[in-house]
Amino acid sequence: MGWVGLTHLFVLAITPALTEGCCRDKQPQRTSESVRHPPRHHYRVVLGEPFELKCVAAVSPGSDVRWSRFGAGSGVEDPVPVSTENLLKIPAVTADHSGNYSCGNESGALLDLQLQVLEGSRRACSELGPKQVTLTLGAGEGIDCPPSTCGDPDLNNSQVTWYKKDRSIPELQNRYQRKVCSEGPRLMLCKVLVKDSAVFYCDRHASGPGPLWITRRAVNVNVIPQDTEDPPTILDPNSNKTEEVVIGEPHTLRCKVTFGFERNISSKVQWYTNTAADQALKFLIGQQEQTYVQRKI
Repeated sequence: MGWVGLTHLFVLAITPALTEGCCRDKQPQRTSESVRHPPRHHYRVVLGEPFELKCVAAVSPGSDVRWSRFGAGSGVEDPVPVSTENLLKIPAVTADHSGNYSCGNESGALLDLQLQVLEGSRRACSELGPKQVTLTLGAGEGIDCPPSTCGDPDLNNSQVTWYKKDRSIPELQNRYQRKVCSEGPRLMLCKVLVKDSAVFYCDRHASGPGPLWITRRAVNVNVIPQDTEDPPTILDPNSNKTEEVVIGEPHTLRCKVTFGFERNISSKVQWYTNTAADQALKFLIGQQEQTYVQRKI
């Protein structure tokens, strides 16, 4: 990935699992019967947002872990494979993704999941829309966890856990020495890095009777550099230049300039002319066209 700088082209014109039984012959078997029990994990996700969930924290070499789906009801229909990997990944959830899922290997089920997609009146509040945040490279900045429901009264008190893609924050801290200043409804990054341009997930754990429901929200993080302090550079012409023109015919002069990154673009180029009568006199002339060209750094 990269961030965007600007090169300007200016133109002067003169005119975008269970197993059924655990010990029969001491050989567990994986069948559709193994998922008849209620799912052990309950997740709610917002329509249109991405969703990722690991079956197990780490997969041993040669282990064949895969995900299957069993529909929205509690029937025992044959499982439908949805992923042949440890990670269940949905780029953008739709209403059709609601249902029961199970992951496991040749030894049996490892995790059962009920997935419920929030849509319609359940997300009537604009706060439940897809979330994006822009962070500045090298700064200490935070990412807020969106509410689990519109006007959530426990917004500041609910238990929140964070993930960067499919890795938990403790895993990033312990295994990759990622420094996090605080974790809660707001995840504070001590120093924003280039690789923080990613999808972060926050899980809100609902309190109350019944099964524990976790509402998972996605936050798309974009990292940009700090505003430049360097002056612009004229690329073309790179020195004084003379061009011939035909009297009475249109002619175009081009000036190519590169500027450092600015979050709010303020850079521009202006054209002036010297009169033959007085070389010291300069004035701005019209019919100027500016073209902005994005450049990845």
